[in-house]
Amino acid sequence: MKSISQEDLIVALENVLAIRIKDESGGTDQLLLSEPLRKLPLDSLSILELGIYLEDTHGITVNPRAFPLGPEATISDLLAFINEKEL
Repeated sequence: MKSISQEDLIVALENVLAIRIKDESGGTDQLLLSEPLRKLPLDSLSILELGIYLEDTHGITVNPRAFPLGPEATISDLLAFINEKEL
C-alpha cells in the first residue's frame, strides 16, 4: 500500500483549495494540522478534486465517500485515513 507524507498532503490541500497552509518561513503551521477541517474551504467537490489530485500525483486511490468527515476531523485525521485506508 502506498502512503503520503504530511508535507505532500499539505501541498495537495494548498493546490486543490488554493490556500496557504504553510507559514511565512515555509514550515507547516502545526496548529492548523489539529484544527477541524470545517475551518478550511473544503466541500464535497474539493474532496473529490483532492482524491483526483492524489491519484494523479502520487498514485494513491482514495474513496472520498469513505472518509467520515465528522465535525472535528483534522488534517492529521485525513492524513491517517489516506495512509491507513487506501481504497
